[in-house]
Amino acid sequence: MSVLEGPALNSDPQSSSVPPKLNATVDRVVRCYLATIDAEAPGLIEGFYLVGSVALGDFRPHESDIDFVAVMAARPDPAMIDALRRMHRHIQNRYPRPYFDGVYVTWEDLGRDPGLCVRAPTAHEGRLELGDFEPNPVTWQTLAHHEVVIRGPAPSELAVWHDPDVLAAWTTRYLHSYWRPWHRRFCHPFSVAGLKALGSWAPAWGVLGVSRLHYTLATGEITSKEGAGPG
Repeated sequence: MSVLEGPALNSDPQSSSVPPKLNATVDRVVRCYLATIDAEAPGLIEGFYLVGSVALGDFRPHESDIDFVAVMAARPDPAMIDALRRMHRHIQNRYPRPYFDGVYVTWEDLGRDPGLCVRAPTAHEGRLELGDFEPNPVTWQTLAHHEVVIRGPAPSELAVWHDPDVLAAWTTRYLHSYWRPWHRRFCHPFSVAGLKALGSWAPAWGVLGVSRLHYTLATGEITSKEGAGPG
């Protein structure tokens, strides 16, 4: 039986933690991923959690990415890194969008500052790199409080690291390092970038992107773009 013919991930009553009903696209991509990696490297992935918009209840198939945290017993060796690269190329070729992005860490990593996860293998838009996109406090906070468990124990059983001061400091840095340059680039209406921003994408991305970070600074919690909007 092919993976796409199998039961949905969240339909197994024997699962230790049955997630809420997944979007059909998410379910299909994740089942393909797990079947592929389990065949390529049996036993490598001991825990698998969905974070980002899926976990926050704001996944939009034509706009959102599928974000994950995969947990291993130990850092993968070069052969395993190659296997992961092949697997992510396979997933990207089979399901070009939404992007399937995430980070590979150990159980010990979950209990410490994600900034210490140096050179953690990270998948981004079909490519696997070492350390280019390190995990951050937002990912850990989402994992601790909003996760969708696909494989492994609930994060509440693992004491996932959380430090409100580090989260606030990271959020402030991100506002300055990403959003200030973004605003400078798109704020001139007669520039090429400014003309691109006249559609619906830029206001939604810019206003809600900044608003959700303001929400985090004000409350110490994580929310989706929809949650940060008026309502």
